[in-house]
Amino acid sequence: MHVRAGGSEAKLWLDPQVRVAASYGFDAGTLRELVEAAQTNRELIERAWHDYFG
Repeated sequence: MHVRAGGSEAKLWLDPQVRVAASYGFDAGTLRELVEAAQTNRELIERAWHDYFG
C-alpha cells in the first residue's frame, strides 16, 4: 500500500503482517499512525484491492 501526503511518501506491506517497507519524509509518529490505521482496516484495504484489480 502506498501513502502520499504533503510531499512525503510511504510504502506499507500488508502481508504477512503490516509493516513499513519504505518511507520518505514521514516522522516516526506518523508512521506509527499509518501502520495502526492499516492494521485496523487491513481487510477493507485488501478487499478493495481485489475488487479493483481482480
